[in-house]
Amino acid sequence: NAVLDDLPDLPEWQTDADMGFVDALRRLHANPYDEAARGRIAFDEALANQLAIAMSRANFKRETGAMVVDRLLADRGFAYTHTGSFTSNFYLARIKRTGVGAGVTIPADLIETLHNDGYVENGNQDDNSLGEKDYFVGSGWMYSKNGSFPGYGFTDTKLKDGDVVKIRYTLAYGKDIGGGQSSGGSSSDNYGKVW
Repeated sequence: NAVLDDLPDLPEWQTDADMGFVDALRRLHANPYDEAARGRIAFDEALANQLAIAMSRANFKRETGAMVVDRLLADRGFAYTHTGSFTSNFYLARIKRTGVGAGVTIPADLIETLHNDGYVENGNQDDNSLGEKDYFVGSGWMYSKNGSFPGYGFTDTKLKDGDVVKIRYTLAYGKDIGGGQSSGGSSSDNYGKVW
C-alpha cells in the first residue's frame, strides 16, 4: 500500500477512460480479479509496448551505419577522422586514442605476402592513431556486413536487427582480410588467408 500511496498523479492520456491508470492499479491491488481494472492495465501495457517498439524501429531506420560507427567509437573512448558526412560518402579514415598504435607487430608471413605483391613499407606510423596509409600505401579501414564487404561507405549501409558488422584494418586494400573485391578487384585477388 505504501507504494500505491506514493504514485504520482499522472496526467491521463486516455480521455474517455472509465478509470484512470492509478485508480486501476489501486483497484487491482485490492482485488486481483477486477476485470475492468485488469483490462485498463493490459491496454496500457500493450499500447506502451507497441509505442516503444515503433519508436525503436523509427530511430533504428533513421540511423545510418556512419551514426552507429560514431556512437560505438565514442562509447569506447576513441576519437576519429573521416571523409564525407553522416549522410553522404562517410569513410572512416583514422581512429585515435592514446597508445592505440603502439607496439603493433605485423606478422612475418603477412609482410612476406605484401612484399611478394609489390607493397613496400612506407614508414608511416603513429603510436596514438591508426589510419589510412599507415605502414603500407594500401592500408585503411574497411567493414563487412554479414560476412560481405559491400564496397561503399558506412552512410549507405542499411542496418537491421541481427546484422553483424565488423570493422577491420587492412594493409593491402582488403586482400589481407578477405575484402579485396570491394576495392575494385576480385575475390581471387584475396591472399587466401585472413590475418
